[in-house]
Amino acid sequence: MWMSQSKEKYEAVRRGFTIVEVIIVAVIVLILSAAAIPMYDGFIKSARQDAVDGLAEAAGAAANSYWRKTGAIPEITAPNAPPLNLYYDNAKHKLSISGDSLIAEDIKYKVRKAVYFK
Repeated sequence: MWMSQSKEKYEAVRRGFTIVEVIIVAVIVLILSAAAIPMYDGFIKSARQDAVDGLAEAAGAAANSYWRKTGAIPEITAPNAPPLNLYYDNAKHKLSISGDSLIAEDIKYKVRKAVYFK
């Protein structure tokens, strides 16, 4: 009788998790996050490079079209520059022309792509 009362009392008092169970779960979460963070960083770098690549290709095609129509190299940085009909965020990306190449750059992360447009 005394054993059954003690066991019932123990079962009624035991609620929640033990410290060992909590530590095991914390270790598992840390291991998974240690593997996921570098993968996430790689995805972000790849997305930034893809954005710059897309901008460079579009700007290169627009510069090529302008050059074929007018025979002149477009000046992107001049105040009265001809419009290339490009829509991009000036705060994030910078376009420049150097010789026969158009260069697109992510200002904050220094990701660059050069495209030959002639």
